[in-house]
Amino acid sequence: MTSAVAAESRAVKAGREKIAYSLVLAAAVLAVFSAVRNYPPLGLDDERILFENPIVSTGLTVEGISWAFRTMSLTYWQPIPLISHMAAVTAFGLDPGWHHLVNLALHAMNTLLLFFALCEMTGRAGRSALVAAIFGIHPLQVAPVAWIPARTDLLAASFFLMALLSHARGAKDPRRRRYPTTTALLGLGLMSKPTVVTLPLVLLLVDFWPLGRWPLPCAGSAPETVRASSASLRRLLLEKVPLAALAVAAAAMAFVTRERAGVLASTDAYSLYTRLRTLPYYYARLVRESLFPAGIEFYPVHPGPDLPSWKVLASVAAVAAVTAAAVVWRKRFPFLAAGWAWFAVMLVPVAGLVQVGDDALAARYMYLPLIGLALAFVWGAAEVASAIGVDRLGKAAASIALLAALGASGYSQIGYWKSGIELFARDVELDPRNYLARNNLGLALRTKGRYQEAVSSFMEARRLRPDRPFILGNIGVTLFQAGRREEAIECLMETVNREPHNVDLRFNLGLAYYHSGRFAEARTEFRRIVAMDPGQESAMELLRLMGPSPEGTSRP
Repeated sequence: MTSAVAAESRAVKAGREKIAYSLVLAAAVLAVFSAVRNYPPLGLDDERILFENPIVSTGLTVEGISWAFRTMSLTYWQPIPLISHMAAVTAFGLDPGWHHLVNLALHAMNTLLLFFALCEMTGRAGRSALVAAIFGIHPLQVAPVAWIPARTDLLAASFFLMALLSHARGAKDPRRRRYPTTTALLGLGLMSKPTVVTLPLVLLLVDFWPLGRWPLPCAGSAPETVRASSASLRRLLLEKVPLAALAVAAAAMAFVTRERAGVLASTDAYSLYTRLRTLPYYYARLVRESLFPAGIEFYPVHPGPDLPSWKVLASVAAVAAVTAAAVVWRKRFPFLAAGWAWFAVMLVPVAGLVQVGDDALAARYMYLPLIGLALAFVWGAAEVASAIGVDRLGKAAASIALLAALGASGYSQIGYWKSGIELFARDVELDPRNYLARNNLGLALRTKGRYQEAVSSFMEARRLRPDRPFILGNIGVTLFQAGRREEAIECLMETVNREPHNVDLRFNLGLAYYHSGRFAEARTEFRRIVAMDPGQESAMELLRLMGPSPEGTSRP
């Protein structure tokens, strides 16, 4: 009876400890990122997906839900985020502050989900809370909170972490039959963003550590031990086969969807050799930004073949050294192997092996991969602290100092997201040769009616990359909005001549003709657009408005 009472007392104490940690974690996340409540839309996909989308901006309807599951017009299939945007519109209208707060609430929930999952797997509430706190307030996590379309990352992470928690509980007590729940959660995550295709591999990693379902034999182990380890691995692999099949199917769908959306048109911009030599540089840079989060770019440009060889060699050496240490010490420090592999595996879908456009692997892709580095760091630091005799008070002081520094950095980083102008001006400041940042800065300036400054920014982007026609197209659109119509038409004509099959560029030229009163030329462009893509409803509507001949033209 006494032991039962003691066990109940320990359980109550552990429950209270978890509640205390949960409250502190939620408060820390809200304190660091709450400024987003007053931020406007960034201007990158916000309008296209939410504010100017007639279906989403109407709110939650049966027709809207049906469209969310059917549409393939976005970069990938994402019915769950689209439905969440509709629900937020129904609840809060189109006030961007509330949509930012939905993102913030999801991020706070994910921080708590991570804490509960780690507690379940490790039984170490203090260390789990520190990992969750790093995840919650790290400056690398700013983009998913402050960028409304990043709702995809947040929702995918929510289902990923729920699946992780479900798997941990099922592994500890197989009678709970959690496998169908884990599979369903993976499906929902894939319907949010296909980057969670790596979940089966991550579950295999946590089976190794901290769940200990896959014991590794030591050198010289008895044959029976080796056979038992191999049997455990086979069982765990078979267990993941249905999850892996679902992930592969989702990856194939994502590829097809992106191809239909036209975002894979530039996948051959860099050779396979260039992409492979860039990979270790990306990994090393993201580790550095995780440890020293200063100078984080939102939209870095791909270094391409100009990446210095010394940076490639240094990155290869650093990545190889950490990987070798993780392998050699996998028995003594299993958290190092599991954490490093988590980070490396989760970055693969976004690492640029299939390159889309000219942007580089950015900090905004670190939302879930950061967990692996945080796990290795926290458990490693705790082992070192114990080895050198640091007491609990010293560990607590070091943890508080670390989190204070991260929180201050996160609070500073989110300040750049007050507007697209400030954000992309910061990117330009960090890398003056980042033509994508200069192009995006031009778009942000144009949105505010600062046309001359926008043209100057576009012109500088064009000077850096004269082979990118879309920059010239942006110049043309901006000149037209500034009232310089003839100059605009010349720019747009040159752009279309360089990319005659680009429907968007040709549509802008048609609009310029239309609003300049050159209806015959506008009609020609719109007819070409409809011939290339019969689904272009805007072009068909403008053709209908203009009528069959110039004399029958009507203006809306």
